[in-house]
Amino acid sequence: MLNRLRQLIRNYFGFSRVETNGFLVLVPLMVIILFLPGIYVSLFSKEYDPYKEDIKIMDSLMAIWDAGVIAEVNLFKEEPEILIALKPFDPNRIGRNEMRSLGIPDFLTRRIDNYRKKGGKFKVKNDLARIYDFPDSLFNVLESYIELPDKIERRKSEISAKSSGRNDSNYSKSFVRHKKESPKLWIDLNEADTMELRKLKGIGPSFSRRIVKYRSLLGGFITKDQLTEVYGLSDSLYTALSDQIYVGIADSLVTINVNLASYETLKKHPYISYKVAREILKSRSKIGKFRSLQDLKVVQGLDSVQMTRLDPYITY
Repeated sequence: MLNRLRQLIRNYFGFSRVETNGFLVLVPLMVIILFLPGIYVSLFSKEYDPYKEDIKIMDSLMAIWDAGVIAEVNLFKEEPEILIALKPFDPNRIGRNEMRSLGIPDFLTRRIDNYRKKGGKFKVKNDLARIYDFPDSLFNVLESYIELPDKIERRKSEISAKSSGRNDSNYSKSFVRHKKESPKLWIDLNEADTMELRKLKGIGPSFSRRIVKYRSLLGGFITKDQLTEVYGLSDSLYTALSDQIYVGIADSLVTINVNLASYETLKKHPYISYKVAREILKSRSKIGKFRSLQDLKVVQGLDSVQMTRLDPYITY
């Protein structure tokens, strides 16, 4: 029978004896491989009811969800409820619990308390707003309840002398000497913190934070004129402050190595847009390392004015 099958295959396909034997081995193997997955599934697979299994999973998830909700509810119940009640207060004497009842957050009550423990004293209402991160909106609500003057009153002797038209030369000299001896603000923009910046008239909590943040992004100020680049700070306000601020020796500038900096680092600098940052990386990959400011001329979108502004903040 097998010999007859071999003869038929050889006559039909024109195979040699070796090819015929290979054909007889290959065909059964192909048939086995073709039906093997079905045989495996029928022998080793387990019955699976998707509906029942899904129900089990959903029940487990709902149990976890209920437990989480109950825990969260209990957590909120344990927190004491604080009732806000606005009333007159003296920030020099008020306790922390009373501050909370006025709507002042815990982190601010701690700062106020630490400020007083270190010898700090609130003299006028606006002194409270100078506490770091004290919100302007909260101060506006509390301002009318603060039992402090809006400003320090002038000495009675000065007021009476002025009202009476007194022209005493000795008094005039002493008054002029007193004015000259009064301390004048002289603030280094690279060293001042937000509290010190708030001493400048017109600089509140928001502006002081913006100045510090811009200084950090910039790497430090080179000239005090750069203060006008801070968002929202008008030219008139800068003019009013210009004789009270200065920039010390710029030996602590934070610079960027233009040959090593990543795209994220470059685009964060106020003088480098995201497009220029991308062009710097492209030019760097084409021409290699930048060796001087003149090499940056190949960067598209970077003109001579921008290059001059950027020069102190980059290294090669």
